[in-house]
Amino acid sequence: MKKSNPDCVIDSSVILDYYEVKGLSHLMGFPYRLVTLDLMIHDLEIPTPAEIANSGIISVETPVEIMLAMGQLSAAYKISTFDAALLLYAKTTNSILLSGDKALRNAAKKEGAAVKGTLWVLESLVSNNILKSDQACFILERMFMLGRRLPPDEASSKILKWEQQR
Repeated sequence: MKKSNPDCVIDSSVILDYYEVKGLSHLMGFPYRLVTLDLMIHDLEIPTPAEIANSGIISVETPVEIMLAMGQLSAAYKISTFDAALLLYAKTTNSILLSGDKALRNAAKKEGAAVKGTLWVLESLVSNNILKSDQACFILERMFMLGRRLPPDEASSKILKWEQQR
């Protein structure tokens, strides 16, 4: 883990992208500290809190000031209260928000928060030699087969790039 990197606040869509392809364990080597809010973890049916913790994602207690403000932000952008809480936390801690949720990503951009997604995480795992390019291709192809919502053009270009590196 590199200390100079900002934290990444990970939402349920990115967690589920990796969980569905049995890839949560790959997040252990991610070069950023992955955090999420306890509020969001306890709302998920799958993966369990233990599975999330075992993947290296740190559960942070939701600060009171975020709990007080999340309803207003949720209403303003028509996002869930959990998503609003994650956005507020990422913004107040100067962290990168990791999300595949279009409405949340748009809200983050309007709020001036840095936002990335599943493909950026996968690219970081490859560029930091945590995953080999063929493993990344396999994971990404499985995500598509399982119906995970990813930008098709960007994903296809990553697959082509990684296939050339095999």
